[in-house]
Amino acid sequence: MAANPHRPEKASADSLHPGQLTRQQLRDLETMTMTPFQRFMELVIMLLPNICGIVAILEYQLIPNNSANKNPATYLVMLILFIAAYNIYGWFAALFSICFVFTIVTKVLDMIKRHVLRWQNGVVK
Repeated sequence: MAANPHRPEKASADSLHPGQLTRQQLRDLETMTMTPFQRFMELVIMLLPNICGIVAILEYQLIPNNSANKNPATYLVMLILFIAAYNIYGWFAALFSICFVFTIVTKVLDMIKRHVLRWQNGVVK
């Protein structure tokens, strides 16, 4: 049976470019539960920059210095600063997201409270 040219077939979410996902496909992807392997990979992706930074620091500290570098701590200090900046940025982004969600939820609850208690406007105690 030939495909109808006026009615495109549904493509799977895996075969589409991320910009071509429909709203329903995007919702399905967001609500899909993660497998233990996916959770492990997410953890690895989050921790990999710190692990690589620690490995670089250990490499710098444990390999003998055979050069005539007069200030060998500069690289180490910059490496530590970059690792700290990465972690501070991550914590700041998480804190900002939590505060933003808390603010939105508070505003919505306040609007609901005003709507439910609107009958009290003008009541004298």
